[in-house]
Amino acid sequence: MGDSDTKMWLYDSDGTTLITSDDDSGYILNSQIFKYLQANKTYVLKLGNFSVYNSSITKLMIAPIYGVQDSSHTSMDTYESFYNINSENYTLTSYLAEHYSKLVLFTPPTSGNYTVSLESIFDNYLYIMDPRNYSINQINLNYNDDANGTNASISRHFEKDIPYMILYTQFNPSRPFDNLNEGDDIKVIIRKN
Repeated sequence: MGDSDTKMWLYDSDGTTLITSDDDSGYILNSQIFKYLQANKTYVLKLGNFSVYNSSITKLMIAPIYGVQDSSHTSMDTYESFYNINSENYTLTSYLAEHYSKLVLFTPPTSGNYTVSLESIFDNYLYIMDPRNYSINQINLNYNDDANGTNASISRHFEKDIPYMILYTQFNPSRPFDNLNEGDDIKVIIRKN
């Protein structure tokens, strides 16, 4: 995250076998890799500037997340995109797998104050990240646990055309869901105030 022109390379544990790389898939000129990785296996991630003559401060985020599965895909390793919400009022219902978090982008069509809230039968956590921020600390990272019962909610100002990252998860992602028959779906509700 930040305003630098970055590149990333993901290698196997030997550091020489390239698995994938990226230049500009993230915000503006940031790199972004979204790849299914195996548990308990070592990978090497190299991060650099597009130009070897530039230096910059960049924030690296690594999270066990999945995006939106294309209807033609049938396995976890084919989740290759993030859902981008660009409406002032929107509700997205999705499945949340054990050990995983969910990431969606919210690109407001107009600047203003919005409330982002979660609705589920399980205890959840919500993070909102500003992709322009490269600070080492948590400035412009909002997080909330229990605003309404066990559901998280954040109200804040959003600027038009910035793809904010909304990361949400079960409060303890490693804890099995209490009752899968009742549902492990979670709703992300975005409303302009």
